[in-house]
Amino acid sequence: MFVLGFAKYFQPVKKSDFSGGDGGESMANCALCGKKRIIGNNVSHSNNKTKRLIMPNLQRIRVVTGGGVKRLHVCTRCLRSGRVKKAV
Repeated sequence: MFVLGFAKYFQPVKKSDFSGGDGGESMANCALCGKKRIIGNNVSHSNNKTKRLIMPNLQRIRVVTGGGVKRLHVCTRCLRSGRVKKAV
């Protein structure tokens, strides 16, 4: 009986719930290292858990590539470590 009552209130998280609408994940990924969002829990003082998204810190910058200059979404760790050359 308890299991049925619990299932009434528990809604599993679907991947489509967190997508940007069209299902494309390229906006949420770093173009270099592939860092992307992770799903975790908000934990309250009373130990209640609700789902949350932890997004990477992506910046849209102009990057010098072999084929010219492109705008890419790059995480700040890749920027700081010098993995990309910014176009000025």
